[in-house]
Amino acid sequence: MRGSGRARRPGGDIRRFAGAVVSSLLGALASVGVTVAWIPLRRGHSSVEVALALVLVMTAAGSSRRRPAVAGAAAGAAVGFTYFDTLPFDHLAIARPPDLVTAVMLTIVGVLTAELALRVARTRQSEGSARAYLDRVRDAAALLAHGEELVVLIGAVAEELAAVLHVDDCWFSTEPPPPDAPLVDRSGELQPEGTGASQVVLPVWALGRIVGHFVLSAASAGRLPADRLRVAMTLADQVGAALAAQTPLPPLPPDGATPELRPRLRVVGADESAAGAVGPSSGRARRGWRLPAAG
Repeated sequence: MRGSGRARRPGGDIRRFAGAVVSSLLGALASVGVTVAWIPLRRGHSSVEVALALVLVMTAAGSSRRRPAVAGAAAGAAVGFTYFDTLPFDHLAIARPPDLVTAVMLTIVGVLTAELALRVARTRQSEGSARAYLDRVRDAAALLAHGEELVVLIGAVAEELAAVLHVDDCWFSTEPPPPDAPLVDRSGELQPEGTGASQVVLPVWALGRIVGHFVLSAASAGRLPADRLRVAMTLADQVGAALAAQTPLPPLPPDGATPELRPRLRVVGADESAAGAVGPSSGRARRGWRLPAAG
């Protein structure tokens, strides 16, 4: 089963680098803009006043949760304050010792307050993400509790996994997993860790056995964060519970025997076959799905 989610297209590293450059430039421009705006007032007011304004700019940059913005704002503040707002004006030099002390304190206090603002903003973002992850798990559990059809539950979980992990694609199968693909273990860790694989296998457990798996496909799937993988494992457990309740499991093999690897359940998209299409429910206006006979 393939679920639609937010795609992470190739070239993500380039986009992140470009975003960091843009953030640093914006931070620098904001600080320099304040120092330029202070030019008409620089002869009748203390340089401490513009320094306090620059601290506020750096703090605002920290609240954006991007350290490049903080670095850019700090660099822009130091250069702009020295060039525009201290004697000799329009030179990268500071003639008066009090202005030198102000410049040093501006940089130190500004960076510290910006870092504090950044951490507070990231903590709030993490709390919001945790609530969102809990809501996704609760939605999947509600589908199971309400007795939704197995195919609808699997499709919904595939979509939730694609959204939580930000992968390009996600589908469920009971066929042998892709060779050399990293595996998510029961602790929610990726084994092996830090690989450059484009696919990751998320096993689905039922009654102590792996009865299927989700395949997570993305350019950097081998570097998925552990906290999101634990959420994904919890979502996959909902499917395992549904399979244990709705699909008869084969008897365990005798001790020492190797179970035969063959598909028990295959979920395919309606675009692969129009026969037996089922319309998703619970407000998920997606493609139809069908369940062929277990083989």
